[in-house]
Amino acid sequence: MLLTKTNKFPEIANIALWVGLFASSSVLLLGAKNITHNRKDWKEFAAIGSLGAIIGAYYGVKKFSL
Repeated sequence: MLLTKTNKFPEIANIALWVGLFASSSVLLLGAKNITHNRKDWKEFAAIGSLGAIIGAYYGVKKFSL
């Protein structure tokens, strides 16, 4: 799917859904591990969320199962 050729709102909303889902779940799951080790630096949570967002964007655009 190329967003430049088919700017359909449901496709863009679907990608945004996957990005949000992966980013939030990665912060919740991997961030809980950081809290148990008494490391509460915001940069680690931001990095974990960014990685989740990248994976979610890839999954949303390519529609592959990881």
